[in-house]
Amino acid sequence: MGILPLGTLNHFARDLGIASPAAAEGALIRGRTRMVDVASLNGRIFVNNSGIGIYPVIVLDRDAARKTGVPRWPAFVWACIRAIARPPLVRLRLEADELHLARVTPFLFVGNNLYRTEGLAVGTRETLVGGVLGICTARHHGRLGIVRLAFRSIAGTIRQDRDFTVLTARRLVVRTAARHVRVSLDGELGRMQPPLEYETLPGALKVIAP
Repeated sequence: MGILPLGTLNHFARDLGIASPAAAEGALIRGRTRMVDVASLNGRIFVNNSGIGIYPVIVLDRDAARKTGVPRWPAFVWACIRAIARPPLVRLRLEADELHLARVTPFLFVGNNLYRTEGLAVGTRETLVGGVLGICTARHHGRLGIVRLAFRSIAGTIRQDRDFTVLTARRLVVRTAARHVRVSLDGELGRMQPPLEYETLPGALKVIAP
C-alpha cells in the first residue's frame, strides 16, 4: 500500500514518517517496503484506532454541524464542547488477554499499537510494529473530570488509575448489556452487537514508506 497524507489528521502517514506529499512521493519512487501491524474488530480491519463512548458522539455531532454549513474545525470544537457538557457513560467488562476489568466510563479507546497519552506528542505512536493493542479507558469523574483529564494529558501529569487505565494486550473482548454499541473505526461510525472482539495482526500489511 502506498500512503498519501491527504486526510484531516493523517495519523497513519505521520506515524510511518510520511509528513508531506513530497515525502510520500520520495517513498513511492524509492519503493522501500515495510511490514506493519493492523488490528481488527469482529473481523473488520483498522490501521489507527477504534472508539466507544465519547468519540462516536463527537463524530455524530460534528457531522450534524457540518451539514448545516459549519466548517470542519469549528464543527469539531463545537462537538467536543457538547460531548463534555453531557458525557456519555458506558458500562463495560473488559477481557484484555488474562486481565479482567469492569468500568463505567465515558470512553474506551483501542489503538493499533500504543498511542502516547501525554505532552505535545499526545496522539502519536512510537511504533507500528509492536504487535499489541493500545487500550485506554477513563474512570468516571463527571464533566469537570473530563476537562481535568484533557489538561493533565497536555501537561504530562496523568496518573495511572487515578485518571485512567492504559494497558496493552494482543486480544481484547468487550462485553456490555447493551444490544448494540456505536463504535468508530478509523473515524467511521457503525453499530455492532457485543461482544466486541479486538485483536492485533502483527506484520499483516505491506506499506511503501521511509
